[in-house]
Amino acid sequence: MKASTRIAVLAAVVPALAGCGIFKSSGMSDKYNPNDPNRVVARAVANVTEVNNFNDAPTNKGTFKAVLYDANGQQFYGPAVTLDGTAVTTTDTTTSTIYEKTSLDMAVGQTFAAVIQGHGAVSPPVLPPMLIAAPLRATGVDSKGNPTTLAYFDQNSGSGVTVHWTGGDSTQPVYIQVVGNFANQGWRRIPVVDDPQQTAQDPENFGLAIPNTGTFTIPAQLTERYVQTNGQVATRTITTFENTQTPNTTDPTTPKLYVDVYVLQRATNVAAPVSFSTIVGATAKAGIKPAVK
Repeated sequence: MKASTRIAVLAAVVPALAGCGIFKSSGMSDKYNPNDPNRVVARAVANVTEVNNFNDAPTNKGTFKAVLYDANGQQFYGPAVTLDGTAVTTTDTTTSTIYEKTSLDMAVGQTFAAVIQGHGAVSPPVLPPMLIAAPLRATGVDSKGNPTTLAYFDQNSGSGVTVHWTGGDSTQPVYIQVVGNFANQGWRRIPVVDDPQQTAQDPENFGLAIPNTGTFTIPAQLTERYVQTNGQVATRTITTFENTQTPNTTDPTTPKLYVDVYVLQRATNVAAPVSFSTIVGATAKAGIKPAVK
């Protein structure tokens, strides 16, 4: 399944890419009717996103998503939301309810107009699509012994990896994130370059931007900020690509754990209370081989 059509998978993790699934959204309060169309929208995080898998041809198709918050920071839905004059309906995920419209044509330079509870915002122009050029997808054989291209690249447990990408706007920086179940602490996304000035769980937290040189080495270990049960923010060191499981007896090199790598560019317009971004990106799935014992 192409990443441009499976952004919803990230909703179980996050990201929602700021309202899309790479970033986790706030929970809803029982004190409010979450479907009250008269509840005042204090903040709306919206975006149109296209993410392409490996070096596949760009799909030029995007997904619009929006998440609404009231003055207390509680997520809700109910008010009418339109995109280019067409109503956008809500979609329930495992963590939230969002407004979503899929299979949007995304031409470079195109803009979109959203209206949320009477507040209008126009997106920034769409950036050129991005692709990951390396690492290349792993290869194997099918049931007849014929070569086949797999859905991941081979990654050794405990090692870093250098990612190469093309496309996007060469004058603008990129954001790199990894998404996985690190140290069995639950699925989540981690910026490869953290920004301590940003709130750890803010849906707008993409980490620090890095120069768009077309290459970056993701280290073997990252420092993750997280919120403890007492509400305090702490840090921990996680192994970026780790597989401590017992190797498969028939094929010890078969990956059992996976981590998604994302290289993203974004542009944002803010027409309070609506923050409206266009996001393009490239993704690759790392298939982590069990560590050698």
